Amino acid sequence: MKILLKDFQEHAVDDLVAALHLASSEVKQSPRSKQAAWLSAPTGSGKTLIATAAIERILEGDKNYSPVRDATFLWLSDQPELNEQTRRKMLSSSSVLGPADLVVIGPSFDEEVLAPRRVHFLNIQKLSKEASLVKAGDARTYTIWQTIANTVARRAPSLFILIDEAHRGTTERPGFREEATTIMQKFIKGSEADGMPAVPIIAGISATPERFQRLIGGAGRVQRPVEVPADDVRASGLLKDFIDVHHPSRAQASDITMLSQAAKSWSESWDRWDKYCKMTDDEVVRPILVVQVQDGTAKDLTKTDLEQAVAAIRRAVGAGALLPPRAFAHAFQEGKVAKVGSLEIRHLNPSDIVDDPDVRVVFFKTSLNTGWDCPRAETMMSFRTALDATSIAQLIGRMVRTPLARRIEVDESLNSVSLYLPHYDAANLDKVVAKLVGDPDTGLQVEVRRGADVVDLVRAKNSEPYFETLAELPSYVVPKARRTSQVRRLAKLAFLLGNDGIDNDAPDAVTSHLLSILTSEYEKRRESELFRRVVKESASVYIAGRRIRLGIAEEAPLKEQTTGRVEEDLDTQFDEAGRKLGEGLHKAWWRKRVEHDTAVADNAKLEAIALAADPGVAAALEDAAQLKTQEWLRTYKKEIAALNEGSRLAYLEVRELATQPELADREPYPERVQVTRADKCWAEHVYVDETGLYPSRLNKWEARVIEQQLAKKGEVVAWLRNPPRKPWSVTIPYSQGGEDHPQYPDFLVLRRTRKGDIVVDLLEPHMTDLADAAAKAYGLAKYADRHSDKFGRIEFIVVDEDDTVISLDLNNERWRKKVLVFTEGGDAQKLRALLREAAASNAAPADSS
Repeated sequence: MKILLKDFQEHAVDDLVAALHLASSEVKQSPRSKQAAWLSAPTGSGKTLIATAAIERILEGDKNYSPVRDATFLWLSDQPELNEQTRRKMLSSSSVLGPADLVVIGPSFDEEVLAPRRVHFLNIQKLSKEASLVKAGDARTYTIWQTIANTVARRAPSLFILIDEAHRGTTERPGFREEATTIMQKFIKGSEADGMPAVPIIAGISATPERFQRLIGGAGRVQRPVEVPADDVRASGLLKDFIDVHHPSRAQASDITMLSQAAKSWSESWDRWDKYCKMTDDEVVRPILVVQVQDGTAKDLTKTDLEQAVAAIRRAVGAGALLPPRAFAHAFQEGKVAKVGSLEIRHLNPSDIVDDPDVRVVFFKTSLNTGWDCPRAETMMSFRTALDATSIAQLIGRMVRTPLARRIEVDESLNSVSLYLPHYDAANLDKVVAKLVGDPDTGLQVEVRRGADVVDLVRAKNSEPYFETLAELPSYVVPKARRTSQVRRLAKLAFLLGNDGIDNDAPDAVTSHLLSILTSEYEKRRESELFRRVVKESASVYIAGRRIRLGIAEEAPLKEQTTGRVEEDLDTQFDEAGRKLGEGLHKAWWRKRVEHDTAVADNAKLEAIALAADPGVAAALEDAAQLKTQEWLRTYKKEIAALNEGSRLAYLEVRELATQPELADREPYPERVQVTRADKCWAEHVYVDETGLYPSRLNKWEARVIEQQLAKKGEVVAWLRNPPRKPWSVTIPYSQGGEDHPQYPDFLVLRRTRKGDIVVDLLEPHMTDLADAAAKAYGLAKYADRHSDKFGRIEFIVVDEDDTVISLDLNNERWRKKVLVFTEGGDAQKLRALLREAAASNAAPADSS
């Protein structure tokens, strides 16, 4: 691939490739076998990228599987625009698939079989009863059904039908959904009338598994599911964090007023993106305002007054904003220029919008609901009535991708999409929200907020010294449960260091370093009898046989024959060794071995095969790669910190591929954050609204703890609510169930000591009856044992029934030692006893300052 995949995408590719290879193997062994794999991944997870990477690895092979030399792919969807967008994504992201490898099947297509090593695109409209592709005649040698049937007959184990269900939902033509399902079923169950057998290997790509399961239900296929966890997508930064929904609080005419508000919001987004991209040297993001208009009549393109709408937009953004005629476009199905007063609004196909450099405002009816992804679309306003909750939700699903494929930390307002609905009251708005978050066909991994409840916060006046102090606090990166190869991790880091100009030699240094490890492991084994035997056996093919006498139930073994492995088979096994070792190490090994003696060429390949088969060698390479990654992250700490936000976040992803928790630098605290409006506002927070206060809905325990802290007049100078899962959050590891997990202590309180110094207290209110309480307390105690000098107090806190605050100051060695006798996973009974002891002794938190 031309781009680095996210870790969860890499794992999905691994699983999808394994599922397809297993399906292919089953079909080879049993030609009547019917297999179904499916990739279930939430909207915005990069399903097309995952599928593209899987296709590459099936064609080229990987560390676990040999290449499928004649692999053939048929990509099937129900939208030609969706196929075109998919083809473009593959072309831009794949380093294996070129224009000639991505074949769009059109009406003139007439081939005996589908060509191998190609991805063929076909949409089901071309398979309807009236379509020329399915009709035999003088002008056509093969119908498309015959072409597919011939391909199945010749190479069933290497024909993969990929059904893209991800964008299915609405269509304008009545009855088309039933026809589409019938056409899809021909691939799944076969069609005797068309001479079409059931295709043995079907793979579905869907946002919900139920949809694909319904499609193949009752077909008797072995199912091989691949699921992408929603939490991984949410954490990746590929999706916006929030959808902010605005609607009039009273029933009144508000169309143009709401459009004006949408235009102002869009204009502010434009300014913020411009400022951000200039600061980070990123490619400029040009946000788009999307306006959904009413359907037309026999005389008019739309019942919406487009001239009035254009005037309102221009008036709202001001005369200084540059909105020339080409800034406006429409995606109406009529496909012609729309004349609006003196303005001619050009037509753009949905798939062309994202790459158009001039468009700023797009008018549409329903054509953008499917076959369209536009991360530039930041703001949307709909003139349509409240009957269209489903189509609104589907449209927003196309808008939630982040423009730079990452979360923006310095300004959280850039992580949201704004939706304006003048014809929706509170009840109908609830229907839209339900569709956005709860419907299996349209549900998104994005939080929906009511626009009126969103509050922008900025850094408090004179708070810079406090942020500097907070930035020095130690924090950890906690890897996910599923491990990634450390060799792959090191290669990613080397690529980033070279790409960012920090160490241009890093990629070559990786090869040299790992090659030295491989050489060292070879020297340990070269004289051993076991290694020599593996090398010798790899050079030969052992052929066993049996003689069977016809007509008599009698057989006898034949003498085993041994013959030298031919060069082609040796090269195949050598390539397999390379996929196991990774990063082209097998070829580097071979080049080094033959550098001074070409006579050992074949033996060098056999040695590489033997080394790749040894688990000890793989373990040594993994350990060396991990140590080198940690070393480089320490060595280049300052250079990485000096990069722009987008580049730094790529290194954070490398850190997250660790095999165990590692101490790591955090991202800088943002200049602007967003919170939800609350009835209660708090003083002294480092982020404040326009009144100088911090609105927050703290639970009873949290509120009691902060009230107690703020009551210390003249001592507490500032505090921070430490949010979960932010790159700038203080993160502490704890272990439970044999796995590492992150915890995010609730509060960081800055106070002035009697000496005048500023110290930070870490406060973690928690319920002792929660299953993870003791484990978190133990993790906090280990953290305090390592970093006690960075804090005044590190408190694990509970609030009892009479609102008494009971705390264990783990910076106090007395309490820390008592917690550290817990087992790694924690001991709930001991924790409760310890808290009772603390309450009974009425132990005041020790001031370690």
